[in-house]
Amino acid sequence: MNSNINFIEENKTRARIKVIGVGGGGGNAVNAMAAGSLDGALSMYAVNTDAQALDNIREGCERIQIGHKVAGGLGVGADYARAEEAARQDIDRIDEIIDGADMVFIAAGMGGGTGTGASHVIASRCQDRGILTVAVVTKPFSWENRGKNAEVGIDNLSRYADSIIIVPNDRVAEVYGDEINLRQMFVHSDTILSNAVSGICDIIYTPGHINVDFADVKAVMSETGQAMMGTAAEKGVDRANRAAHAVIECPLLEGIELANARGLLVNITADQDNFSMKEVTEMMEIIRGTSASGAQVFFGVCDNKELGDEIRITLVATGLRSSGRPSIISSGGGKGANGSGRSGASAGYSRKAHAAAPSIVSTNREGGAISQGSLLNGGRDEETPAMLRRQHS
Repeated sequence: MNSNINFIEENKTRARIKVIGVGGGGGNAVNAMAAGSLDGALSMYAVNTDAQALDNIREGCERIQIGHKVAGGLGVGADYARAEEAARQDIDRIDEIIDGADMVFIAAGMGGGTGTGASHVIASRCQDRGILTVAVVTKPFSWENRGKNAEVGIDNLSRYADSIIIVPNDRVAEVYGDEINLRQMFVHSDTILSNAVSGICDIIYTPGHINVDFADVKAVMSETGQAMMGTAAEKGVDRANRAAHAVIECPLLEGIELANARGLLVNITADQDNFSMKEVTEMMEIIRGTSASGAQVFFGVCDNKELGDEIRITLVATGLRSSGRPSIISSGGGKGANGSGRSGASAGYSRKAHAAAPSIVSTNREGGAISQGSLLNGGRDEETPAMLRRQHS
């Protein structure tokens, strides 16, 4: 195999990862994480100006009320400027939260008050300390009339976060259609935020004979340029070939070419008693064949006896240079080499199941201007947000 592929041996030292849910949407996301498989592996915090909202946070998440002098514990409504003031008022509390972290996830809903106004303040403190910072945020439905506020929040956040995972609620509605009510729709958005964080943490924390460790994640996530993340799962005949193609082929991902990636992080999970070296080689050759010859590829294999015949693969690609605008989409619904797609019955994964694996827009601190991108539906431009321009602090 190409010498740029790095086989990472098991590392017993655990990275110190902290997850901070900011505002109502961020609090809902950390609530979902507290109930998930990563409970106990991460330090989780809920930060809000609304004391009542903090009462709903699960045990296992530390509750941090900010801006009592500004909001009196009653929240700031949609006034993100007051939320920023609240965060700066309690900057010492924020510094205490992030102290000692190797990596910080910031989860928030954009378009309202606290999440929009306070998130970038937290990210800026992380930047000052050299902490790898990944923001995971939702964009409001177009009918909510909060798009301009959301763009301000994302623009501010992009100045300080290494990468931003953006989950547009309109896209979630496309995936789930008319099958669920409004409350369930917001629950799905919160779950997607949670699963995006969990997906990256699983890469770092899940043990295996060949591990991708935190240093590899940091190397990949710190690459200047755009980034994307995808997941796939396949069973049965030719599963390795189909899984590898499914994770790199996304019909709606226009304007981004994996061949331009400067960093690839690949994590394969399988029952290693039922997973051959031939399959490992096949999957990595397919993925390596789509990337630039000089790209660094970090590759890990994790053991999960419960998967049986199923292979799962997660791919994070960074340092992408695009000739057009990147799509910000779910990575579900891709097609494998057999044309059936990873959502086929053999995989047991539906398009909805994979809606929880959004693509990433990276805003690496050392880069220049980036575009947030447009959602594409059958080649039709649904939305063209303003350009996000990075500024050095």
